[in-house]
Amino acid sequence: GIYEERNSNVFQPDEPLFLYIEPTWFAYKNLKDNLGKPLYSISIAASFIIYDKNGKNLTGLVLIPLPDIISHYKNSEIYIPFAITQSSPFPPGDYTIKYTIMIEILAILLIL
Repeated sequence: GIYEERNSNVFQPDEPLFLYIEPTWFAYKNLKDNLGKPLYSISIAASFIIYDKNGKNLTGLVLIPLPDIISHYKNSEIYIPFAITQSSPFPPGDYTIKYTIMIEILAILLIL
């Protein structure tokens, strides 16, 4: 993948947290551009919850608005830029972030 690897899992209080995501096997919605040429839309939804070191939920479920990805091709992979920024930084400590990424997947039917 194309990303910068971090040497540590320690972040400064005002530093954004980036998640590198490259899903595969997603479904497409067929669209057309203004000239009638085919376009393909991929629907994505994302959320996260931050927990303290004792497992206490600190944020509740936070929904991240992500626009559909529209492409001229049926991409086999996509990169989703996903970042969490802190408007009110947490104090130094240990935290766990649970990410949930929802993508319509391609259904495959096997007949044996």
